[in-house]
Amino acid sequence: MKGMRLFLRTTVPLFLSGLLFLAGEMNAAADLIGITPYNPSVTVFGVDVDYDARYVRQLKAYQGEFTISGGYAALITIPGDLYTTLNFTYTLDAELLIDKRNNISIDSGSLTVTATIDDPDYTDLLDAMVPGRTSTGTLVASTELVDFGWGGWGPVGTFEFIFENNVFPDWFGSEFDGYAYVLVPIFNLSMLCIGDWDSEFGMSALFKSDWTAKSSVTTWVPIPASILLLGSGIGVLGIRTHRNRKGKQQ
Repeated sequence: MKGMRLFLRTTVPLFLSGLLFLAGEMNAAADLIGITPYNPSVTVFGVDVDYDARYVRQLKAYQGEFTISGGYAALITIPGDLYTTLNFTYTLDAELLIDKRNNISIDSGSLTVTATIDDPDYTDLLDAMVPGRTSTGTLVASTELVDFGWGGWGPVGTFEFIFENNVFPDWFGSEFDGYAYVLVPIFNLSMLCIGDWDSEFGMSALFKSDWTAKSSVTTWVPIPASILLLGSGIGVLGIRTHRNRKGKQQ
């Protein structure tokens, strides 16, 4: 366990920095949202990313479904420290519609993240921010996907999701921002190189066929700075304003 903790406290921050750099580099040429890091965040390592596609004749469109689950460890970040846990669950489901012109719209989605952290320092930190809060329970419980983005080249790229966090979590209650932001970097898509993801061939390979991949997924659930300052003394954190995109269904 000490070896795992050392790995997560040293290697992982560098890994996450690389993922964010990757997403930023792709933003100029791809349809990415451009998610900004927040606190707290949960990174789950070794998740299974499954994508299933089928053509729906009545809709004259493809219906694609992302399922992200599993993982072997989770890293929780709060300003000033990192905490690891093996006791967690992560389940993301997202359904999309892709028409004959490759326009993508959101059909439905859900996200659930739970975790327990057996660390007295972490419990004390939570209690300092919001008295009575504990480190056991639900961080995200969403039944609405409100935004989706993607970008990449060949087997390497990034998927982004924004969920409405409409069931307030146990850890901080209603002090959370109303949205959860998810970034999924992909390095090993189980398909032939598809070139530019925005090209006709790339879109067909990504969204009109089945594929699987292994990855790590990071989910940010912002807390207003006034709450964070109670326990951390960290400077003010910006809150991202949600913006509508052409893929969102009304």
